[in-house]
Amino acid sequence: MGLIEMLGKVNQMGMPKGKLVLLNTSIITKPGKYELSSPFTVDTARSIVHCYLHDWNVGCGDGIESAIGHQATADILTELLGTKIEMNRIEFQHQVNQFALVFKLRSRVPEGVILTRKEIDELGYDFYLLERVV
Repeated sequence: MGLIEMLGKVNQMGMPKGKLVLLNTSIITKPGKYELSSPFTVDTARSIVHCYLHDWNVGCGDGIESAIGHQATADILTELLGTKIEMNRIEFQHQVNQFALVFKLRSRVPEGVILTRKEIDELGYDFYLLERVV
């Protein structure tokens, strides 16, 4: 499903969305049905984060929560998204109708390797929205 359709569907139904959770991979945390958007740009990701942080009164949600478990990734996301992203090693449990912003590298990195911003740009990455619908 496309990004606009996902956001529009929830807004039309008037369902609460809660906080936007930031993930560094797409992961299914609870049984249910999920929808993953098509990939989108960092500019779109930045707009979504801004909406959740500043435009809650127009139906975007009520803030963000980081589930980013590595400081280097949090630092890179801070730079990319234009807002402070904290490292936060939590066990996230996706709620129905909640969106997660997924930052996904296009290639798997060997265990223990910490990438620089330049290396991440060279590998490539995408952003997605992941919604638990049931």
